[in-house]
Amino acid sequence: MKRVRFVLIILIGLLLSFRATAGTISAELMEAMMGAQSNEALFIGHVFGVDNDTTLYFDYNFNPDSDPNTRSFSYLLRPGQSFLEIPIELTVSGYFDESLNRYEWDSIGSYGSQSWTSFGFVEWIGDPKGTVDTTVTLGGVDYKVTGEVEWEQGPINATSKGSYTFKAPGGQTYGPYKGTDQWKILDQKWEHTVTVPKNPVTPDGIVTFFTANIVPTPNEVANFSMKISAVPEPNTIVLFSLGLLSFVGVSRRKK
Repeated sequence: MKRVRFVLIILIGLLLSFRATAGTISAELMEAMMGAQSNEALFIGHVFGVDNDTTLYFDYNFNPDSDPNTRSFSYLLRPGQSFLEIPIELTVSGYFDESLNRYEWDSIGSYGSQSWTSFGFVEWIGDPKGTVDTTVTLGGVDYKVTGEVEWEQGPINATSKGSYTFKAPGGQTYGPYKGTDQWKILDQKWEHTVTVPKNPVTPDGIVTFFTANIVPTPNEVANFSMKISAVPEPNTIVLFSLGLLSFVGVSRRKK
């Protein structure tokens, strides 16, 4: 009887270990894809602006097979969409480079008559913590988006927090910008946001928000949406402004 219990304990331990490893690889790959998405969105928002009225829709898939040769992700902006009423296209393909022990991706995009390419990667170390780095080339000029991400894999959820910076061609660096991710495995949903405060290069600020209702199994296509909008005004500021305008109006009438 004791021997049977001992064998069961070993089997359960191996099963839990397998699930933890598989979950870690899936979360690792998903976080790598989220890093690519964030960097591409921050580039678009900094260079082309924000669009409060538009949500962009993508198809994506990822394969978290434990074999390094098959760990991959890709996503494609659905055809026929516009951003700020200008046609936009984007295709991204990511993979795991076993020799460098990191995830890499390449992208091709266009905005009206302008075209860009980018190369990015994320390296996971420690807890794990990731260093995200993307170079985007537009019109022969390079832009850089970098970040640091730390994620935690739980039994049913994965969460992460990070910070991102944007480097303009002149060498000026803006940031760090805070970002948060949530991958709710049981709810089959993931979402992440990055917030850029108002500054000289982004006078309206930027909020990038991504959400998807399905985490696909390998080689199945799912979809996600992306919105690049302005930072909303706090209600207190809006109310204060209205009160100030009323005060000015009354003062003018008295005069």
